[in-house]
Amino acid sequence: MNLEEIKPQIAEIAKKYDLELVIFLPSQIVRDECLDDRGSFVGYITSKRLDRERFADIEAKLSLVIDNNVKIVNLDDLSPKILKIISEKGEPLFEAKQSSFLEWKIYAMKICMETAEWLRGLKDEIKASVNIHKNNFAFIDSQNLNLSILELGWKVDWKRFRVYLKEKYDVSKAYIFLGYIAGNNDLYAKLQESGFVCIFKPTLTYKDGSTKGNCDAELVLQAMIDFVSYDKAVIVTGDGDFQCLAKYLVEQDKLVSLMIPNKNRFSALLKFEIFRKHTHYMNDLRSKLEYKKRPHKDETL
Repeated sequence: MNLEEIKPQIAEIAKKYDLELVIFLPSQIVRDECLDDRGSFVGYITSKRLDRERFADIEAKLSLVIDNNVKIVNLDDLSPKILKIISEKGEPLFEAKQSSFLEWKIYAMKICMETAEWLRGLKDEIKASVNIHKNNFAFIDSQNLNLSILELGWKVDWKRFRVYLKEKYDVSKAYIFLGYIAGNNDLYAKLQESGFVCIFKPTLTYKDGSTKGNCDAELVLQAMIDFVSYDKAVIVTGDGDFQCLAKYLVEQDKLVSLMIPNKNRFSALLKFEIFRKHTHYMNDLRSKLEYKKRPHKDETL
């Protein structure tokens, strides 16, 4: 089909029915873009409302000139996706004025951009709405976390860590399990101020001055006590003693993350296939979670 040869006939039809713009989209492009399987597209713009009889007349006359299988469409009725395709690959057959096609292309791209922006906004609203209803709990083995992070050469900023758990995993309640030492009250107060729920276990002090306050049982017990209260759990530890808890949570679809403080040194019991998609390492979080001394008002540390 030679489009140049049929343009005069298209112009006659367009003028007769007060069409401002007529655009042709070949059948091959229509099929490639999965828009239709019946033939070509001819899109038009008119400032006047078309009744059914008038529309049928236009369709019949254009079909005779172009192709019996042509599909006649009002460009104002098309989706942004089809508008974009026609604006990029369509061929103008008639323009009421020299810039009609260009003006319409600008209009079509504006519609596409506004729609894309609206969809992004809607997606964010849906995501925010979904997140509101998440109610995840974190269970933190403080001894394993502290020792592992110290081995990496840095300390955890607890306030930042609490914010991270909230933003990354939608944690509404974060338990931290510690052996209680009387001289660490300032630390405990800071943890509570940062938003953690502290669960203490009495410590034993040995003759060499060392202390022991293993909280494994308390962490597992709390995770079971609260089992029906949270959607999913975040377990922070590299200790293999929690393998049974982590495995049970996976089996119940209740584990959102197994946070390993040091990927270079943790229990082989937590390296099984069942944990892999839930496992995340804290090694790469130093820039986000490291505690850094802030200068006082007199600029001293």
